[in-house]
Amino acid sequence: MLTLAFETTSDTASVALLSGDRVLGEHRLDQGTRHGVGLVPAVADLLRTNSLRPADITLVAVSLGPGSFTGIRVGLATARSFAHFTRSRLIGIPTMDALLEETPADHSRMGVAIFAGRDRAYGAIYDLTGGKPRTEVEPALLPVEEWAEKIRGPAWLAGDCAARYPDLFAAESLTLAPSDSYPPRSSTIALLALRSLKDPDLEERAVDPIYLQLPMAKTILERKRERRDREADARPQ
Repeated sequence: MLTLAFETTSDTASVALLSGDRVLGEHRLDQGTRHGVGLVPAVADLLRTNSLRPADITLVAVSLGPGSFTGIRVGLATARSFAHFTRSRLIGIPTMDALLEETPADHSRMGVAIFAGRDRAYGAIYDLTGGKPRTEVEPALLPVEEWAEKIRGPAWLAGDCAARYPDLFAAESLTLAPSDSYPPRSSTIALLALRSLKDPDLEERAVDPIYLQLPMAKTILERKRERRDREADARPQ
């Protein structure tokens, strides 16, 4: 089975091509490259390098977020288009699952803090004891300082907030993931998609984006609507 995978939830995107669980190639786009411009050439290069055609792909995998709204939207649209064009199966993988997969096995607790702008972070905390991750704190969008308080204690910390806010995540009990470990690799997205083919509940899993917040455009519209409602309420009857 040939799998094409996209990871576009941050400023740095990547595309991977796998045959079974063997990585044939993985391209990481430069941070300055717009996802909508760089993804298709990266896919074309991977296929050309391996003497393959788009029609040879049988599975398309994509990271669902949370993360950059624009990145998630572009990645999901590209993955859907490619799956439709090649009549491939499409599977979505939550970004948190990929970060969990890349956590070293010798850690019993994992925290995630992904920068979301305006001193906020997408975060979650997982208990890794017992062989299967258990959610300790559900994924949510909270102030960075609040996540720094919640993740105190021995833990592997994934995401990019530690690099942006080193003073908040300076506890000696935290093991900081290497700076190049976020975002997760697109090859990890592919491997998780392959593994999920054995999941009896796969057909019920929707391939929908995980934003944890409304897109900025929606937020602005809602603010305008609320302001109009307040002004209408203030008018003399």
